[in-house]
Amino acid sequence: MPISADQLQQLKRTNISQDAEKTKQRVEELLRPAKIALKKEIRELAGITSQVFHNIYSNGNLSIKTVLAIAQTLNINPFYLTGEADEPGRCTDARIRELLLKHGYREFVASIELPEARQAKAIPTPEEAPVKVPDAQEAPEEEPLPQAAPALPSGSDTLTVEDLQQLIYALCIQAKAGIANAKEKLDQIKLTIFS
Repeated sequence: MPISADQLQQLKRTNISQDAEKTKQRVEELLRPAKIALKKEIRELAGITSQVFHNIYSNGNLSIKTVLAIAQTLNINPFYLTGEADEPGRCTDARIRELLLKHGYREFVASIELPEARQAKAIPTPEEAPVKVPDAQEAPEEEPLPQAAPALPSGSDTLTVEDLQQLIYALCIQAKAGIANAKEKLDQIKLTIFS
C-alpha cells in the first residue's frame, strides 16, 4: 500500500514524533549524508521544502506525511523515525497502515484499500452469505482471544465492510503470531465469502 504524493497531501502536517531527540538524531543520520536526488524524491513525495528537513534536525517535529515519505523512500520502519521503535527495520504495508490508524486516519486507510478489495471480490452482505453456526456438541473449545482483539461495535447487530476488514486483518495478525484457532477462523471466513 505505498502512499502516493497525491494521497500524502490529504494528511495533516501536525507533529507525530513520540521522542523529539530520537527523531532529530535518526532523521539527521539518514538524510544529511543522503544524495540530493534522494532528498528531492522525499520532498516531492511529501510536498515539502528542504526547510522542513532543517526544522526536523533542530526540533524533532515530524508530520505523518513526512514520516511516510521518508519511510517509503528509504524503506525504514516509520515507527523508528517517530522514536517508537529502536530498530530501523523495513517499511511494510502493515506498518504504514498501523501508523495511519494510530493517528486517526481510518477513513483514509479504507479509501485507499477499498479499490483493492473491490478487485478481489466484494464481501457479501449477511443475507447473501449465511454463516453456519455449529451447535454446542460440534463446537471445539476455543482459547480466549488476546486483549488486542477487536470488539464488535456496541449496540449493533450488523457489521460494515470496514468492520469486517478490521476483523480479518486482526485475525491475520493473530495467525502470524501463532495464536491457536486464528488460521482456522480465517479459513472458515474464506470458505464463507468465496463459496
